[in-house]
Amino acid sequence: MHSLLVMDDSEVSREATIDAVEAGSFARYFKVAAVSSLDAASDYIAFHGAPDVLIADIQMGDSDRDGIDFVRERLSCSSRTQVIYLTGHVEYCTKVYESQHIYFLTKPVVQKELDRALGRALENLHQEASRKLAVSFNHQTRVLDTDSIEYLESSRRKMLIHMRDGSVFETYATMADMMERLPRSFIRCHKSFVVNPDRMVRLAKGHFESDTGVAIPLSNKYRQQAKEGFFDHIGRP
Repeated sequence: MHSLLVMDDSEVSREATIDAVEAGSFARYFKVAAVSSLDAASDYIAFHGAPDVLIADIQMGDSDRDGIDFVRERLSCSSRTQVIYLTGHVEYCTKVYESQHIYFLTKPVVQKELDRALGRALENLHQEASRKLAVSFNHQTRVLDTDSIEYLESSRRKMLIHMRDGSVFETYATMADMMERLPRSFIRCHKSFVVNPDRMVRLAKGHFESDTGVAIPLSNKYRQQAKEGFFDHIGRP
């Protein structure tokens, strides 16, 4: 479950936003908290850490600082927090680009637009989390950088994870489980193989070729979807 903080000085607007989050398509993914001032938001971060998602009103009462200033000051460019700005003042639509954010919403909240913004936030959080893959074998756990994975191979009950440097890690997992945990760019090309398209340099009729010269089987069953996934990721020739 992801943490979501609503920052809005208007009680009516704050409660309306909370209601919309809880009534939306992604409610089950979030634990919602709310604050009514910039100082309270700072206290929240000091105690709980930065939220996964921040829905920030821009004009915060009589303060000479606004929500955009708060994001610039309290959330670094490398922060994983997904910022969604919410305001009744459209004149801020240019200033928001001075800080990181994924969506700009206007009041009153429109459920469809909020759901779209939260869906994007979840997608970004998933991609961030999936850059690392924790695998366990023989009572040891390793954390692998998915960018360095060349391909995965299912062998009976084991999953063999082939790295670009030639090392191989083993774990017990199904192909379906691994596909859920990997970045969505990874492509299943065979009942027993999944490739990292960023490590592939050639797509032939019956195989992918990696940048280290390894040929990974491409079966008839998966050829079309693998081809489409590969060219969607790297661009059409």
